[in-house]
Amino acid sequence: MQHDHWKQAIHTELDAWAKNHTWILTNLPPDKKAIRCKWIFKTKHHVDGSVERYKARLVAQGFTQTEGVDYMETFSPVVKMTTIRTPPGLNISDPTLVYKLQKSIYGLKQATILVYVDDLILTGTSIDQIIHTKTVLHNKFSIKDLGELKFFLGMEVARSKQGITIYQRKYTLELLQET
Repeated sequence: MQHDHWKQAIHTELDAWAKNHTWILTNLPPDKKAIRCKWIFKTKHHVDGSVERYKARLVAQGFTQTEGVDYMETFSPVVKMTTIRTPPGLNISDPTLVYKLQKSIYGLKQATILVYVDDLILTGTSIDQIIHTKTVLHNKFSIKDLGELKFFLGMEVARSKQGITIYQRKYTLELLQET
């Protein structure tokens, strides 16, 4: 976290959470405990191996939650007082305050169902409809349009006159390097 590119990645993630109203700053109820979080860092690469961007994700340490105390059920995406977190690395002027989640985040016992999507492919026969859909999504969720599909969930997409091919060359090379 000492490098500027990771600080910027953290700033970008927190800005996105603020735009999506992910949490509010509030007092921790006396009968509740704050659940710690940690930052996960990942370097995203272009097909040629050069750095595309640096990604930071704040993940709740849900493994510290106790069933019946911190949560009652693991399938409900509804925000409850048990989803109170205090992320490290954030300066809060009042140490008695915590961030109460308004939306689910990675790592919580209650977040076993996806509440929101962070990777999406749009496809269709009408470019006008695709552009319209992107505009609607951007206005509602402030999405980032990464352009023509090249990678998706570890798969590489290649186009040719014969059609579209999906393969995992990058993943395979990484596996070979580990052995």
